[in-house]
Amino acid sequence: MKKVILIIVSIFLMCSASFALEPGANKAANRQTLLNDVTDFFATEGKPEYEKKRIKSLRKNSRRAARMENDRTRKEALKKKQLIREQKAIMRKINAAKKKKHSQY
Repeated sequence: MKKVILIIVSIFLMCSASFALEPGANKAANRQTLLNDVTDFFATEGKPEYEKKRIKSLRKNSRRAARMENDRTRKEALKKKQLIREQKAIMRKINAAKKKKHSQY
C-alpha cells in the first residue's frame, strides 16, 4: 500500500513540477530532474548506503554521457544545415551571374 501511495504522489509531483519551473532557469539546476530523482529512488530502495551512492553515480554519469552525445549530434546537424544554406546561397549567386551574362548576348 505504501508503494502505491508513493507512486501516485511521485506521478503527481512529476506532473506539477513542469508547471513550477521558471523559463530560463539555470540549466545545471534543471539537469537533475524530478523524474530522474524518482527513478533513482526506486532503483536504490532497500539497498545499503554505499550501493546507493554507486548506483546514483553510475546513472548520473550515463545521463551526462547521453546528454553530451545528444548535444554533439545537435551541433553537428546545425553545422550541416548552415553549410547547406551557404552552398545554396553561393549557387544562387552563380546562377544569377550566369543568367546576367547570357542575357547580355
